[in-house]
Amino acid sequence: ADQYLGFAVARAMLRPSRFVLLLACSLGVCIILCSYAGKLQVRETLEEMLVFIEAQGDKALYLYLIATLVGVVALVPTSVMEIAGGFLFCKTYGLMTTWLLTCVAKLIANVISVWLARNVLRNWVIRTFVEKSELLTMVSKAVQEEPFKMAFLVRGSMVPLAVKNYGLGVLDIGYLPIACCACIFTPFYALQNIYVG
Repeated sequence: ADQYLGFAVARAMLRPSRFVLLLACSLGVCIILCSYAGKLQVRETLEEMLVFIEAQGDKALYLYLIATLVGVVALVPTSVMEIAGGFLFCKTYGLMTTWLLTCVAKLIANVISVWLARNVLRNWVIRTFVEKSELLTMVSKAVQEEPFKMAFLVRGSMVPLAVKNYGLGVLDIGYLPIACCACIFTPFYALQNIYVG
């Protein structure tokens, strides 16, 4: 009887109460709603920025390029901005001009990101990205022997922009391999987004 009673007590302790389940579900719903609200706020901000840029007339292209540059450095997804850039500027300046200027802005932003990663945010980037990324951990070991191949591998992989720009910035790779590989992949993605716009 004592053995059965001990088993029943252990089972009751392992089974969560209704209150705990309700609390966990409420917390999950709050997290989902906060995440969704954050995405809505970013979307609304981007939409407001695009309306403002369009209203600027001839200065609009420069404002778009500055917004793209700041967006890349601040890790804001720039696909929406590139699509909007295609929509707003391809009729006036042409697809090639819009694409090339966007690529220049993104390349400058890439160099700024790498510089920030190396000189300002180094310890944080190593803790946040390199130590948590299996790809960057492997690349950091092989980067001395083949910097161009490793930069090519990271720039071409489907990892977040933060890993590509800031993660490569803290590795022992020079600016040249990072910039060269950025010049291979950045134009492809930018052209795709601008053309859709």
